[in-house]
Amino acid sequence: MRENRTSGTVGRAPGSRCLYPEVIEILKDVPVFTNFLRRHREVILSGAKNHAKLNSILSKFVWMANYHNQIISNLHDEAFENYDLDKEDFIITSEEIPALQYMKP
Repeated sequence: MRENRTSGTVGRAPGSRCLYPEVIEILKDVPVFTNFLRRHREVILSGAKNHAKLNSILSKFVWMANYHNQIISNLHDEAFENYDLDKEDFIITSEEIPALQYMKP
């Protein structure tokens, strides 16, 4: 049976909202973690591309892109460098989703 977790800092990156604790456990495996982040990025970019006109759907993709970037930014650089990865490759830019420039970091 799945354990309910309603509060606390389990699964949180410093300064971020709570991630699902189950996902955090899976993502401790670096190849799985980086594949997850890459796929998450691709899904957001694809969805935003399909909704280029600013509306309630695009605003959700912009929110997800901002949240994604916050999580990436809160991860230690060494986590990427130890595996010859560039943290910036995981960030979603305002060139990719222009509406993202209006979000506060």
